Amino acid sequence: MRLIRKLVNGTMNVCMAALAVCAVFLAGCAVTKCTPYIVLSGSMEPMLQTGSLCVVDTKVPFGEIKAGDVIAFEASTGRLVTHRAVAFRDGFIETKGDANAVTDGFTTSEANYRGKTLYSIPYLGYALNWLQTARGKIIAATGVMMLILSSMFLDDREKSRRVLEEVNE
Repeated sequence: MRLIRKLVNGTMNVCMAALAVCAVFLAGCAVTKCTPYIVLSGSMEPMLQTGSLCVVDTKVPFGEIKAGDVIAFEASTGRLVTHRAVAFRDGFIETKGDANAVTDGFTTSEANYRGKTLYSIPYLGYALNWLQTARGKIIAATGVMMLILSSMFLDDREKSRRVLEEVNE
C-alpha cells in the first residue's frame, strides 16, 4: 500500500509541476506578447521539427526583418506558416521553408505578417494538439480525477489504520 501511495503522490507532484510550468510559460507569453504555435508540417526541418511548439514574438516590426530570420505569416489559405525570409522587394518578403526546394514567392506583406520566431520546443506541440481533441480532454480529465480520488482514498485508509493502531495500543 505504501508503494501505491508513493506512486500516486509522485504522479500528483509531477502533474502539479507540469501545470505550474505551463502557467508560468503562458503568463510569460502574455506579458511579452509572444504567441505559441504548433508546427504541423516538416517544411522547416531540421530547425523546426513537426510537432514542435514554436514561439513567435509578435512585437517585432515587419520593417526589422532581415534575410535569414524565421517569420510567421498567414498564407492565402488562412493557415499560419513559419518560413525563413530570403529576399525583399516592394514591401514584400520572399520566404522559403528550409526543407523545401523552391521559395514561396513574395507572399508576405505587412498585412499578413504575424511575427518573428524566437525558439521552439520539440514534441510539445504533439501533446498540446492531442489535449485539444475531445478524446485528449476526456482522458486528461479522467486521469486527474482518478489521481485526486485515489489520493483521497489512500489518505482515508491511512487515517483509519492509525486510529486502529491507537485503539489496539
